[in-house]
Amino acid sequence: MAYIPKSLVFHFLLRLPVKSLARFQCIDKEWLSLISDPHFIYTHLKRAQTANDFRLLLSFISHGNVSTTIKFITINEYGLAGSDYSVHINSDSYRVLPSCNGLVCFYGVKGRIYICNPAIRNMVKLPGDDAKGSILLSCGFGFDPQACRYKVIRMSDSGPFKAPGDSKMDIFTMGTCSWRNVKYDERFRFLNRQPPVHASGFFYWITANNGSKGYMIASFDIGNETFEAIPPPKSLSGKNWPMFCLGELGGDLALIDMDFASEGKRRMDLWLLKEASGDENKKTWVKESIIHPSQPLDATRPEALDHGGSKVLLHGFIRGSDAFLNWYNLGTGSFRRFEIQEITSPFFHVGAHVESLAQLDG
Repeated sequence: MAYIPKSLVFHFLLRLPVKSLARFQCIDKEWLSLISDPHFIYTHLKRAQTANDFRLLLSFISHGNVSTTIKFITINEYGLAGSDYSVHINSDSYRVLPSCNGLVCFYGVKGRIYICNPAIRNMVKLPGDDAKGSILLSCGFGFDPQACRYKVIRMSDSGPFKAPGDSKMDIFTMGTCSWRNVKYDERFRFLNRQPPVHASGFFYWITANNGSKGYMIASFDIGNETFEAIPPPKSLSGKNWPMFCLGELGGDLALIDMDFASEGKRRMDLWLLKEASGDENKKTWVKESIIHPSQPLDATRPEALDHGGSKVLLHGFIRGSDAFLNWYNLGTGSFRRFEIQEITSPFFHVGAHVESLAQLDG
């Protein structure tokens, strides 16, 4: 057999999908070593993130007598299903978080937290769910781009008889075996069970301001594990903040303003926190608006951008349409149904996804 330089093999394998690479690990020890190498995994991931290969991940939760099943399905830009993967876990009320570099975190109120990679069909359960009487309020999953490590943050309390201020926040670094306490800034009062939004190495929450009336956005740097307050757009002063929520679109934090009752709720504004031109350390808010000509949008939420960033995927109900997913073109202001045959129920989570070889070392 002719000799093929290792560098050529490396660049050839970078162009293959995850499913093929998972099979090719069985060819010989050299290919197994190359494909499982952290540098190759990271390079393959970055190439997939910049390629024109739009994918969604749908997750469906079903409950049995003694267990819960979560099914993951990948969807391409044409609405065609790709790989699917199901996990069967202890019965609980679970929440699935958005995909992060191909990994998905989901958690239950009883404290169980799982991380899985649907592409390579692997899953781990994190330690630390044995605190009796403790209730898991929310959980976040994100990536530290400086150290190339994944972290999970959780907020919990000791149940209905807890003392004031007894809620606590802990963080877990994948690859370690224990949780560490996080002391959060006393300016922030976390409001409910909404998990933080992860975007570009930070967690974000909408919080009440303990020092005065009103609301603010709290950010948590996943790398150095510090909190900061993010000023919202000045034009939102005086608006009804309970009508706001946070999301992630195209890698940017999105502040979603649904406070348009005077316009029949036919509008939502998306404020994207982007790097300022010429200064990567400075952020600025950029506004995009979604306006329906006749129907309210308050039962929908933006979940993803297409690869070019010109269309927003809305998940939810729009009166007069039986589609659960609709594309909105930011340039033309038009709506288009996104039909997926596998959808038989409106109750699912959907978000942008990239398949990766990321290993689970929880």
